[in-house]
Amino acid sequence: KTKIVSRTRNPKYNIVCLDLGVKNSIVKALNSYLCNVTILPFDSSSEEILKHSPDGLLLSNGPGNPNDLPEVIGVVKSLIGKLPIYGLGLGHQIIALSYDAKVSKMNNYHVGSNHAVKNIITNKVEIVEQNHSYEVLKDSLNNIDLKISHINTLDNSVEGLIDDKNYVFTTQFIPSQLSNPSNTKDIYQQFLNNIDKFRGIK
Repeated sequence: KTKIVSRTRNPKYNIVCLDLGVKNSIVKALNSYLCNVTILPFDSSSEEILKHSPDGLLLSNGPGNPNDLPEVIGVVKSLIGKLPIYGLGLGHQIIALSYDAKVSKMNNYHVGSNHAVKNIITNKVEIVEQNHSYEVLKDSLNNIDLKISHINTLDNSVEGLIDDKNYVFTTQFIPSQLSNPSNTKDIYQQFLNNIDKFRGIK
């Protein structure tokens, strides 16, 4: 198995990215937040991930049906609570499945750079970039630790999830410096804030 390391000057954080089809722009964005990023293949074990002593784990975006990746779901489930985790796109769906929520194919796909999403924690509406054909089913989130953080204003579908107790959060949408730089900053800062908090309790 091969790994790729993207380093930055004066790093403050060491992030492992499980590569489900990661965009280079996401890695470079993390570099800009003083993160060294180690990109590992999607089928890496939890032991291989932890071997790199990551401060946090990023589950990347990517194509396909998350239900076809039971091994990845199992690895994520085994890592919940052991380190801060952020999942976007396909990574968001994988995290939901690792909590035993359900993901299914959408009737109407979300594609484009101008989708309105409401952050129900801050009550702000954000314009985001999307490209996905699967969604986390809202009814399957009852009685589990993941709570909804973002919803799509058009069809009320799930766009983000959070588990504060275990320092896990997700976004279905892709943070984009081009379409919404302030929103992108908030998301990466949330990931780093979780890392700082987790470091404080270790």
